[in-house]
Formats: sequence, structure tokens, C-alpha cells
Amino acid sequence: MLAVYPHIPQEAVMLSLIQQLTTEMEKIDPNEVRKGLKDKPAPHEHVIGKASDDLVKLYGVREEQYRLLRTHAVQGLRIFFDSSSAKGMEEKREVEKAQMFVDEGERMRRRSELLDQLFWTSVLEEFPETDHKDIGIRQEGQIVCWKEKSSRSSVQVIEIGVSGGGQASSWLRDLLRMRRQ
Repeated sequence: MLAVYPHIPQEAVMLSLIQQLTTEMEKIDPNEVRKGLKDKPAPHEHVIGKASDDLVKLYGVREEQYRLLRTHAVQGLRIFFDSSSAKGMEEKREVEKAQMFVDEGERMRRRSELLDQLFWTSVLEEFPETDHKDIGIRQEGQIVCWKEKSSRSSVQVIEIGVSGGGQASSWLRDLLRMRRQ
């Protein structure tokens, strides 16, 4: 993941990401995030406990990053469609604009994946009894689990094409197949 920044020492990139995450978490009101969690535990789910303020803040940062990524993807689709109808020099500018947008989307996707892994790993650390089970976060920050982990091998692959036979970037495909707990 860190090889994307070859001109910056990897330690500096990691420190920067941690500092950004800490700063973003400090801005989050855990009570506001808890209010946004509307799903009640389902009958088959067992409530294990309530997430700590830090865990809820991390969830808030994670959700905001996914929101930004979804917004970016919609804007990206517009750029791809605009670039497919452009001609001559306009086409070259549109393609360059689209490539910059794809690059930014890739960075956002990697960050989203990192936050997702960090959040669920933190849930497992805070609630070790959830290991080997499907887990979720519900109303008021309740952590729930149910049955043994399912094999998540039924991933749907969605292919998006643009004019000229090319394919949209993998971050866009990943976003469209992303599943949230």
C-alpha cells in the first residue's frame, strides 16, 4: 500500500496516516454517530456489548470515508461519460482529467479498506468473543454477532465498460460490490 508514495519514506507515510486518523477521530462526537445507528439487532443476533467511544469514533470516520468514496464514484462516472463523447484535444483533456480522478479514487479506496480493516480488527480486540463469528454494529453502538463466520466467497464481480472497450478502474467496481455490515 505504501509503495504509492515512492518519494516519501514509508515511515513518514504511515505516521501521516495515523496522525490524520487521530485528528479525524478527535472531531467526531460519538453520541452523534450512535444516533445515526438505526438498525436494531435482528432476532438471530446476540448483543455482545456496547462499543467504546473510540470504537464509535473510528466507525464514524470509516463511514465518512465510504460516503466520500461513493460521492467520488458518482462524479467519476460523469467524467467517464463526458470523456467518451469528447473529440480531439478536448478528448485528451477529458481523458487526463478522468485518469487523475481514477488515481484519486484508488487512493480513497485503499484508505477505505484500511479503515474497514482497522475498525473490524478493533472490534475483535475490544470483543474477543466475537472471533470466528459474523459481527456487526447496531443501534446505539451495540456490537452483535451471530453464527460462525460464513465463507465470503460469493463475491459478485461487476464489470463496467466505457466507450473504446476500456474498463473502469477497480476502485469503482469494488465500490459497487462493497457490502456493509
